[in-house]
Amino acid sequence: GGEAEARSNPRFVQEVLANLRLQHAYLSQHLGSPTESNHRSLLVGFVATYVLLNTLNRGRDLDTKLYKAVLALKAKVPVVPLYGKAVWVLTEFVYAHMPSVGKPAKDGCDEYLKAMDESLRDDVQALHMQACAWMVRMESQFSSKVWLTEVLSVRGNLLIQGVLLAHHVSAVARTNLGMHMRAPVPIRQSNLRPLYQCAQLLKAIHMTYFRKTDLVAEQAPHIQRYLQACILKILEPIQSDLETQLGTSHQGGFKQEEAKVDMLCMVRVICDNLRGPNTLQRRQVVAIAWDLTPKRWIREKDIEEVTLLLRKLDILGRLERLVGEACDCSFLFWSRGLVPLFLADCRGRWQETHQLHFLMAALRDCGDLLEPGGLMYKQYTKFLMDALEGELVEPLCREIETDLRLRIHSAQIAQLQKSNPVKEGVNDLSTFVGMRPLRVLGDVVDVKAKVTQYLDETFYNLTAVATNDWKTYGEMRNLAQSRYGLRLTETYLPVGTLEQGLDVLEIMRNIHVFVTRFTYTMHTQVFVEKPNSNKYVNTIGIQQVANSIRTHGTGIMNTTVNYTYQYLAKRFAVLSQFLYDDHIRSRLLKDAKAFRDQAKELGNRYPFERAHTFNQEIRRLGVDKAGLSYLDKFRVLITEIGNALGYVRLIRAGGLNHVSGAVGFIPDLELVDAQR
Repeated sequence: GGEAEARSNPRFVQEVLANLRLQHAYLSQHLGSPTESNHRSLLVGFVATYVLLNTLNRGRDLDTKLYKAVLALKAKVPVVPLYGKAVWVLTEFVYAHMPSVGKPAKDGCDEYLKAMDESLRDDVQALHMQACAWMVRMESQFSSKVWLTEVLSVRGNLLIQGVLLAHHVSAVARTNLGMHMRAPVPIRQSNLRPLYQCAQLLKAIHMTYFRKTDLVAEQAPHIQRYLQACILKILEPIQSDLETQLGTSHQGGFKQEEAKVDMLCMVRVICDNLRGPNTLQRRQVVAIAWDLTPKRWIREKDIEEVTLLLRKLDILGRLERLVGEACDCSFLFWSRGLVPLFLADCRGRWQETHQLHFLMAALRDCGDLLEPGGLMYKQYTKFLMDALEGELVEPLCREIETDLRLRIHSAQIAQLQKSNPVKEGVNDLSTFVGMRPLRVLGDVVDVKAKVTQYLDETFYNLTAVATNDWKTYGEMRNLAQSRYGLRLTETYLPVGTLEQGLDVLEIMRNIHVFVTRFTYTMHTQVFVEKPNSNKYVNTIGIQQVANSIRTHGTGIMNTTVNYTYQYLAKRFAVLSQFLYDDHIRSRLLKDAKAFRDQAKELGNRYPFERAHTFNQEIRRLGVDKAGLSYLDKFRVLITEIGNALGYVRLIRAGGLNHVSGAVGFIPDLELVDAQR
């Protein structure tokens, strides 16, 4: 019934069409211009109203001119991001609900996205310059000192300009991300920075309003009163003229015109409401009255001026909400896979570390969206913390450690190539260390504390493993404080090798390894490790054995000697087995008999030729993979037996050293008796 009544009411259809034409003119004027705010949302409602009218008016002739004008808007805004991943495409919507108009035309989204990707960097750079200029003017213009009328006008325009700028930046970012999610087109690497720069600009604008909250709250009513006065200055003369004309007509001068009566009533309503506070109800009444006011007797210039001033009043009346909506970055949640890439790119820009706070503030908007969800909020928090650790904190810790190492080693090693800051550039990591802690939803990440903890742990562990490098790590610790302002904890580890050295108990347990890896110097009573691939070799002498005995007690001496003798018994068994081997014994008996027969001629000296011949004969019996013959292995066996006996001798000498030191604590009994 309602649809039939609407279709049968031609005046209603004409009024809606007239309103749509006005809306089209209004949207065409503002879409894509610096004065655009929420006009993209209005575009969706405008096209939906147009489609609804054509649905009600089906079967009748289509307004071809308006239809072409509606489709022509796709050249400016072919796509409008609605919420999340939902994207509204103008041509798709029109052809889906108006299939009778013909074959769908190309939506132009691909071309629009390509052109947008090409110009994104330049567009964001231009917006960045505008935002910086606006913030500078906000800081300089907004003060509590000057209250001139001209200043109020400038301040009102600044407040409105910030809202429009935020809407423009948000539209660029949301449209680009929304179109990339809609089309299977990857985001260019060069466009990553402009995208997160948009989020940073939005939060910078929001922060500027926040810093000026007190002054805005104090001066906004005066700015609104000034704008209301400007409107009244235009409408009050019109009201007076209308009252004069209608008063004259009551006296019989002119025929009273109904349109002028309506106009006078609307103007009176507008003026009465503008003389009060700028509340929501008053703004709605004024907006309705202005739309219903016949404007045939108002100059075009005055109409445009009043319309502009009413729009300014509406923006100023809803300033806090409009700023919050325009600067909302919760749309980044649907593109959260880009967050690690954003952070990785920020790590390479040490001159702009302060921008990280704005990026984290933008990501916190996503947390406000998820906070009622509970579990999703915790998961998103963990995601942000992991991304921050993996892409910023951990690489930063490694880079600072590497920088400290290179600077210390370049001063110690002459052959090390030094970096040229002119050619290679300077990467001042101290800006990351010196920045304020980052807020990650409900948590706080202190980058300086994280780096300090990492360097403390690394230097302590490496010093504990190689105590001989204590001086190097001490210098790196001092350099970290002077270069990065990091106060690292002292390790309090010994500044050299331990005096005790190898422990007697460990040697006893691995005596078979000890006698093969060490050589014994009889005169100095010192065992020295054979050269190997290590940087240093171990030694053990009388003092080390004495220290070990002092640690474990003198009972370790008997245990060690007994254990060593058990090992010697096994080695002597191998020695005996070798000497009584038939191949060895026959050759030894042969050489012994020959030597006894020629002892006088040889002067009781065993000839070198026979020794060389004996060695060759033993080698013919076979060699191992290392090229050692049985005689070579016999020499190794004799060396091991000698090392074991030398170890026993060293234990005895160490025990005597320990006892001689301990004797000093025993009192002289004769002296004690004499004192008594």
